Amino acid sequence: MNTHSVTESTSLLEFVAAAWEHWRYTPDQQFWQKEFDYPAVDLPMALQDTVDGWYFAHPHGQEQCGLGAAMRWQTTSSQDFIDMERERLKLLAAGLSSKTTLGGGFAFDASDSHDEAWAAFGHARWVLPALYIHQSEGQAHIVVTVYPKHFASAQDAVQYYGTLWAAVDRPQRPDSKDPVPVLSQNMIPPSSQWMALVEEATAAIQQGLLHKVVVARRVDTTFAAPLAVGHLLHTLHHHNPSTTIFGLRAQGQTFLGATPELLLSIHDHTLETMALAGTTARQPSASADAHAVQMLMNSAKNRREHDAVVNRIVDTLRPYADLHVPQAPQILTLANVHHLWTPIQGGVRGDQSLWSLALKLHPTPAVGGEPRTVAQQWLRTHEGLDRGWYAGSVGTMDLKGQGSLWVALRSALVAGNRASCYAGCGIMHDSDPHKELEESEWKLQAMLNALGVKS
Repeated sequence: MNTHSVTESTSLLEFVAAAWEHWRYTPDQQFWQKEFDYPAVDLPMALQDTVDGWYFAHPHGQEQCGLGAAMRWQTTSSQDFIDMERERLKLLAAGLSSKTTLGGGFAFDASDSHDEAWAAFGHARWVLPALYIHQSEGQAHIVVTVYPKHFASAQDAVQYYGTLWAAVDRPQRPDSKDPVPVLSQNMIPPSSQWMALVEEATAAIQQGLLHKVVVARRVDTTFAAPLAVGHLLHTLHHHNPSTTIFGLRAQGQTFLGATPELLLSIHDHTLETMALAGTTARQPSASADAHAVQMLMNSAKNRREHDAVVNRIVDTLRPYADLHVPQAPQILTLANVHHLWTPIQGGVRGDQSLWSLALKLHPTPAVGGEPRTVAQQWLRTHEGLDRGWYAGSVGTMDLKGQGSLWVALRSALVAGNRASCYAGCGIMHDSDPHKELEESEWKLQAMLNALGVKS
């Protein structure tokens, strides 16, 4: 450990001990905060070394990471978000900096009961981190938040924060590039059953019950050894530089992925969102890839699928914002796919927080269906798959209610030596089950590649 880190470690732990001692005599002050700059940290590895935390890496080069929990909220229904909004305002009133950052997310379906695999995450989970790290251009800014009431003694508090700091100030370790051998793999549902599900969805649309629905599947993989979460996040970042990389850790399990889709961002009363629907795979040659883009732009099926998302977003947000919507979609090109993409911006009217508008927006037809309520009920009845947080939303928010939420796509739930990868496809009245199966498989393969599983 260098001299700089010794100084910061001593200063931090002295601050934690002093905060607890002061709280004994001034219990009305609930929180203590300290900020300082520090050299760049390997944040994915720091997350790996903690049991509770979150991490986001953005295409513009900034990283955000929360380690440990000063406070934590976990809900079982969307109605609990009302209570969480009250708690956010209480934190602001308690004297915490308005820039204090919460990290977390919520599941795809608030009404769905979740498998035991998702128990650590609940329906929604948001954390005010004990250590918050914002990093860019080789420099980290660290915010320490102490809630002394959680600890029986100053010694307990110092031990907790000392463990977190050890994850930050860790010696560099080699990032292993050797894939972990696969012991078993199970597709849920199997290909034949999933194609039958696509046919059911197509029939429901042709009967006029639905306009569109997104059906998902997952692949469960068991490995010969536990997966290194830090390495997985580094790999995702390396291979998907144009996406937002996320990792949320709860009780030693990690939900991670590389998502291109912004659900909603609010900063200084300016709103940003996007419609991202209609997809084709990248091709090996430049000419074939250009042809694939042209086919996507000319595809009536993909354009209808995309327009359904645009229309719903606009109809939902127009009462709350003055929106600017391009007349036609653009192409968003990623490492392995092209998407139809319509960026949407606007000025927010009134006092709307990120949470309040996101709950009105989620799930968009890009991950659920249209009409929304009918599609959700159809999925509960027919899909036979617990999505958990897949196609839910993850992100960060400050105490003023500003921040960004991303749709949790291209994702996997990792627990020890097991990983469950998820992918979904938008079904329209003219969908071809064989083509949808092919699309689901190359979408799944993108995450399997990051896990070291080759096709």
